[in-house]
Amino acid sequence: MQKKVNILISGGSGFLGSNLVNFLYKNKKYNLYLLKRSGSNFSRINKYILRRLYFIQYPNRNLAKIFKAKKIDCVIHCATNYGSKKNSISEIIQPNLILPMQLLDLCYLNNVRCFLNTDTVLDKRVSNYSLSKSQFSEWLRHYSKNFTCSNIKIEHFFGPGDNETKFVISTIKSFLNNKKDLNFTLGTQKRDFIFIDDVVSAMDKILTYSLKKRVGYDLFEVGSGKNVSIKNIVKMIKIICKNTKSKLNFGKIPMRKNELFKVNLNLKKLKALKWKPKYTLENSLKKTINYYKKNK
Repeated sequence: MQKKVNILISGGSGFLGSNLVNFLYKNKKYNLYLLKRSGSNFSRINKYILRRLYFIQYPNRNLAKIFKAKKIDCVIHCATNYGSKKNSISEIIQPNLILPMQLLDLCYLNNVRCFLNTDTVLDKRVSNYSLSKSQFSEWLRHYSKNFTCSNIKIEHFFGPGDNETKFVISTIKSFLNNKKDLNFTLGTQKRDFIFIDDVVSAMDKILTYSLKKRVGYDLFEVGSGKNVSIKNIVKMIKIICKNTKSKLNFGKIPMRKNELFKVNLNLKKLKALKWKPKYTLENSLKKTINYYKKNK
């Protein structure tokens, strides 16, 4: 009988982490261990799956003992703080830098096979969030001489049940609520918008690859491969929502410093793993908008 792979996942209650857990649980060769903070809400995880997962209380439990006792094979770091709620710097770096550094150390001490980190394509100068993510990616590369380290830079992903402060979801909800005035930047920035199901399937491919590789660093960029301007996606959402009442005020909000105006993702490495996105942007938006219409 083939030995199961023990995977520790941080941020399992979040949007990305919960979708990944729901997906990976279907693979019978994986045992999933989720770091759990007090007050964590796991409502996004399938109720049947929820009863059969292993939870590790953090920071109260001794993680060093957990790594040894459970013989962790792989760590997937999904926990993050975007700083969207005007968090302090210490609040931002805790899940973005300090926690993953603790996990990296434990991987090194316990001969863990691989570490998968979720990262951003944003320039490190854009925000405290992007700076903290960039700093950890440097440490990840440093540790890659000891075991396999895969850094996964994900473009703007979205889907049903996402954080309502994020751009696509907040825009959808504003249109569904017929908000009178919606203020934006000029909207000339181009982004690669990708559906959550496509992100999860990409991470599954990267996980399979990383478990087979012995040592080294890999950078994967995840996106649909198509750039769309902020202005155009706002107009698309408005049409799909059948909104005729909201006024679009482009240029009311100033551009942030060091803004990324165009994304040039390199998907060759990911496509070499025989991955390609399944959903078009229009279909992704329709599925997401229908979800929020039903749960309005």
